[in-house]
Amino acid sequence: MRYIKYSIINHDFKGEFMISLQIVDTKNFMKHLLLTDTFDSFLTVEATITTFSTFHIDGTLHKDYYDDDELEQLNLTTNHYSHWSQLKPFFLSIIKGQHTPQNFKIVFLLSPEKIARLIVDTNTSLTASDISGLYLNLTFNGEQLTCITGSSLNIFTMDKSFEQHWDDTLKNFLKENALLFE
Repeated sequence: MRYIKYSIINHDFKGEFMISLQIVDTKNFMKHLLLTDTFDSFLTVEATITTFSTFHIDGTLHKDYYDDDELEQLNLTTNHYSHWSQLKPFFLSIIKGQHTPQNFKIVFLLSPEKIARLIVDTNTSLTASDISGLYLNLTFNGEQLTCITGSSLNIFTMDKSFEQHWDDTLKNFLKENALLFE
């Protein structure tokens, strides 16, 4: 059975399930998202962007597109989704122009390798098979850019320390890259 956590976002609640961070400098964040490698290691579940039309990118990796050597060379053998680095040029080509997008949403997934490192860092009793995914959702409404964390577990647990560590890790990632939030 798979349990997906959803909660009302409340920064004062000690057992929070996810956090919502408002990005202070959207232009700087977009530079990191589209023109640097800051987010390249994230897997991309999906992305939707609305400009003159709405475009949807399904990040599902179709491994049969590649031969075995290419899969190995691109380090795609264990992934179910494309890295942001693979999809970023397409997203950028849609967003380029004189107009700000009306909105967009990107759902990033932390790679299994990075989840394994988080498990070790937190000294949790959870195993890799207990964790379905750790997510970063980026939403832009035409004016405000928001980052929302999320987690999906395959088990039920009252211990929320692992999810708290994911939230803290993301905050540190943003701070290290000078991506200010409130």
